[in-house]
Amino acid sequence: MNEIGPMDPATLIAIGVFFGVLLVFDGLRRIAGRARSTEAMAERRLKAPGSPLPDFGDGLLTAAAKAKKPGPMDRLSLALDGAGIKMKPGAVVAIVIGAAVLSFSLSALLLPLALALVLTIVLSVLMPIAIIDRMRKARLDKLTQQLPDALELMARALKVGHPLNISIEAVSREMAAPIAIEFERMVDQVTYGEDIVTAFHDLAARNRSEDFDYLAVAVGIQHGTGGNLARILEILAKVIRDRSTMRRKISAISAEGRVSAMILSILPFAMVAITHMMSPEYYGDVADDSRFRTMAIIALVLTVVNIIALRKLVSFRF
Repeated sequence: MNEIGPMDPATLIAIGVFFGVLLVFDGLRRIAGRARSTEAMAERRLKAPGSPLPDFGDGLLTAAAKAKKPGPMDRLSLALDGAGIKMKPGAVVAIVIGAAVLSFSLSALLLPLALALVLTIVLSVLMPIAIIDRMRKARLDKLTQQLPDALELMARALKVGHPLNISIEAVSREMAAPIAIEFERMVDQVTYGEDIVTAFHDLAARNRSEDFDYLAVAVGIQHGTGGNLARILEILAKVIRDRSTMRRKISAISAEGRVSAMILSILPFAMVAITHMMSPEYYGDVADDSRFRTMAIIALVLTVVNIIALRKLVSFRF
């Protein structure tokens, strides 16, 4: 009876490539189908305000659900929704796993396994996280820029006698995306029986910004105690606009410092790389010396500390 020997590494790599391509293709197929259906429903919803709004973010945490600790898939769903990505978390996970298998299988052909693993983590895990976070911040910045105009529009609607839910609907009709989509969600929440204060808190939960938190708190206080909400919204719009102006001024003033910090952070690594390319024996002759390795580790740690310190000096949060 013949015994089955160990499988050839090339065969294992081929199997890994096959399954990686299969997972990526399946994830992309789901994304394409969901994006087409969601965009079509969104277009019909904007043309016919009386029909239900499509669910742009599956698994979003409501104000009631925020009392529970969100799981990884809940946080991923919030991140995708905040970035404006019309995808289910499961599809994202499938694509990441498929891309990881595919990239590791291909990079293992050319690189050592340890380096191939590091490259796979960077390309398949860290890079998608960075891209989603950048998209989320870009969308949040756009929402913050649109928010003062939306609050002023709500204030004008309240002054002429419209109730709060009608003023929210006016924002969803008159403003552009993405603020129109966010307020459209609140309209549908209120239409289908949700409390208007909860709708504003859900808006703040989807868009983690102090400005939206202030709006939710202001509406909640006014709803509970009464008061001139139109005046509150006007003051809040002015405060948000002044904060945005101050943020841009600080960014302009600190631009030189941020560029200098970036150059000083890159310079040590660039100098080592240039020296090694021009004179490989400069470090090669002492690479096996334990004292050199110790000093290299100390230098690397100090360089990283310097980068962190420079970043703290030129980063302003307010």
